[in-house]
Amino acid sequence: MEAGPGACILYGPPTRQWYSGGGRAFTHDWFHFIGSEAQRVVKRSTFPIGRIVYPGVGGFITDTVRVMYGELVDRDPGWDEVIAAHVRLLFTRMRRALVQRATTPTRAKALSLQRLKDLRLALHRIPEHPWSVGEMADNVGLSRSRFSALYKEHFGASPMEDVIRLRLERARWLLSNSAFTVTQIARQVGFEDAAYFNRLFRRRVGVSPGRYR
Repeated sequence: MEAGPGACILYGPPTRQWYSGGGRAFTHDWFHFIGSEAQRVVKRSTFPIGRIVYPGVGGFITDTVRVMYGELVDRDPGWDEVIAAHVRLLFTRMRRALVQRATTPTRAKALSLQRLKDLRLALHRIPEHPWSVGEMADNVGLSRSRFSALYKEHFGASPMEDVIRLRLERARWLLSNSAFTVTQIARQVGFEDAAYFNRLFRRRVGVSPGRYR
């Protein structure tokens, strides 16, 4: 197989590997790993075996292999756990890169996705804000229908469902870590109607706020 710059190949056992630069200077990073955990990592990653791919994270691969090699040589306490964690991270990053390269969005969609991510960060920071679909759609410059569809496609939940989930997460934290009353907590997380908050909390969490506390 002939590979270009940035190529990656995952060989399965018991493949023998020979590398040649064809008369040109070249470098390559490599490591061998075995065991049941290695098999699980490869299976979860869905990384293709015996095929040249270009994940586009070459610098990251070089740095990660370098760290693993250093751990192998130094043998400080926990070295094997550090290497295992870096192998999992390496395959996760490569899998993500391959998926992103296969589904490269248009420039307009990429801009919309970045705006969605910025908006969702704002939701996490201030879930108590009286968010509406209209306001959120205006913030990212999309129609309400397009915004709702794109948000659900990217985050797996509708915008308002996400807001409710974030508010309840904040409420659960406040119930466990503050002395505020249930009514005060309801208002702090964006519910003006404490009775509605109680009903919603019981339905979603399984117990009342007081019982949860």
